[in-house]
Amino acid sequence: MLVGAKVLVDKLDQDLLRLHQISFDEYVVLVALSEHPEGMRIDRLGSVLVSPTRLPRLVTHLQLAGHVTRDAASGRGSDAWVRITPRGRAVVDRAAPDHVASVRTHLIDLVDRDEFLAVARVFAQVAGVATPTA
Repeated sequence: MLVGAKVLVDKLDQDLLRLHQISFDEYVVLVALSEHPEGMRIDRLGSVLVSPTRLPRLVTHLQLAGHVTRDAASGRGSDAWVRITPRGRAVVDRAAPDHVASVRTHLIDLVDRDEFLAVARVFAQVAGVATPTA
């Protein structure tokens, strides 16, 4: 399971790098920030798929690329307040259709509906959330 998840993330990463010159981790952070236009503290971004120890460095990289801003008064550590920029939002808007296609190619299209629902039920149990039924 872990090897399969790692291979999937690696394939998604390769597609994003090839098509949009951003990594999967960068994309995940930008998507999270695009859903919170008022911004988020870096430590809140820990709920995404990126390692909390990597987040400050990743945010700095995104800041240097012009994709996010960091509130100067909030500091540089895990309590810094980060917002997506119009440039960062444009990256998400351009990459999203290709990312969805990549997920479909590397995961969705490889299994039938019942297999996909079975995996969803397993992970819902692991996460302690309601089990998908349809």
